[in-house]
Order: sequence, then structure tokens, then C-alpha cells
Amino acid sequence: VYVSTGKTADAEAILRKATKLQPESVDALVALGRFYYAQHRLPEAEAAIRAASEADSRAKASRILLAKIYLDSGKTAEAEKLCRELKSSVPADPDVYGALASFYEASGQSEKELAELRALAKAHPADRAIKARLAEVLIDLNCIPEATKMNQKALSSSPHDPRGLASQGRI
Repeated sequence: VYVSTGKTADAEAILRKATKLQPESVDALVALGRFYYAQHRLPEAEAAIRAASEADSRAKASRILLAKIYLDSGKTAEAEKLCRELKSSVPADPDVYGALASFYEASGQSEKELAELRALAKAHPADRAIKARLAEVLIDLNCIPEATKMNQKALSSSPHDPRGLASQGRI
């Protein structure tokens, strides 16, 4: 409520108090980090989200947000390293194993994104979202024959998938 009414100092005070009262609370640390991130206060956001990640090493959302903060801060090597660590720590979670490909997309590394998505499509053949992303990247890179095959695979398992149909239109 405070943020939406422009009382950011009051919002920050409440969030800082919550982290002071419960310094190991991942929820409080993430809330504070998201607040700072929304305010474009990246060093403070990084500190809060790093603390949340250290408080619970299994918390994937805070680690994915930390990678975004690193990327926005120009710390691309740290972001890539964190995404690689995430992928190896929870290899069966689609939110996590796609983080490295998302990093490559966000950092404009299309060839690396393509290689990562190809590897993911091979490792997770039932993941329709990976196939759809791969088809989109192939279209973006003008690899139309391969994109056509990948998109046909995606549409064969889900013929009314909006993403696959959009890719079909682009092809």
C-alpha cells in the first residue's frame, strides 16, 4: 500500500524492520530485495537477494532474481555462473533448467541460447515449452527448415498451442 501511494520510505522501513526481526526469513529478504529492485537500487537489491539465497540454498526464485540483478548490474559473468549452478543443482525443474537459456536470451547471446535450447530439447524431450522456445530462436536466426521441424514436433503434441501456432505463422 505504501509503495502504491508513493510512500516508499515507509515501505522500506517496514521491510527493513521485518528483516531485522527475522534475519533468516527468506520471504522478508526477498520482499526487501524486490522492493529495492523495483526502485532500481541494484546494490541493495543484490545484497538482500544474496542473503535470501544464502538463507535457503534451495530457494530457486531468489536465485533466479539474483541472476537478473547481476545481469542488470552488468555482472554478466556472475549471472551466467549462477544460472549454470542453478541448472546443475535442480536439473529436473523447468523453471531452473531454462534459466541459462533465458540468461543468454536476455544478454543477446543468440548462438549460445540456441545451443542451450538444443541441449535442453534433447535432455527434456517432453518439454513443449523448450521446443517452442527453440523454434522461436531458430526462426529469429533464420534457420527456417530446422524451425519448421521443431515447430511441427511441438504442434503434433499440442495442435492448438498458441505459441506453436504463432511460430507457424512466422515460418
